[in-house]
Amino acid sequence: MLGVEVVQQGAFWNCKALTDVECGKLEIIGINAFAYCESLTSINLPSAKIVDYRAFIHRKALTNANFGKELESIGWSAFAHCTSLERIKIPLKDGVITRDNIFRGCEKLKYVNLVGALHDTIDALLLEERRKTMNEQIASISQILPNTPAGNDGFDDAGERPMQCDCGSEQFVTKLFIK
Repeated sequence: MLGVEVVQQGAFWNCKALTDVECGKLEIIGINAFAYCESLTSINLPSAKIVDYRAFIHRKALTNANFGKELESIGWSAFAHCTSLERIKIPLKDGVITRDNIFRGCEKLKYVNLVGALHDTIDALLLEERRKTMNEQIASISQILPNTPAGNDGFDDAGERPMQCDCGSEQFVTKLFIK
């Protein structure tokens, strides 16, 4: 979908043949735009700014989702019931994830690549039973790591750092990506 900047409400609703979405110029993903696309396994949307509510709801085959630094907001239940979703990359700014239920029913979600606004994001992930423990562990990491500004003097070439977040009987985030 080269050159497409907006996918309208319900545009690919229940499209069974669609397997991958990669759009270099796509900025707005409308309500239910890719809802119920059973075969969709991967999305790569580096220029997306707005993911409207329920944009990717009930995508059972989706395992991977990548968004770029332009992302401004993710709507309510955008990824709800994506039961195979394992990994999502969301470079954050303040206020990107502010709603509950965004990842409701994503039982296999293991890897979340987050940058910035971690405490607010954890509160919006609908992880009630793990929220307090995760916030405490993030706070302890903040005490260990200096408050280093991003950019050339920040974490130059820091790469991937393993992180264990033991939040009870299972682990939610097993790697923290520092970029």
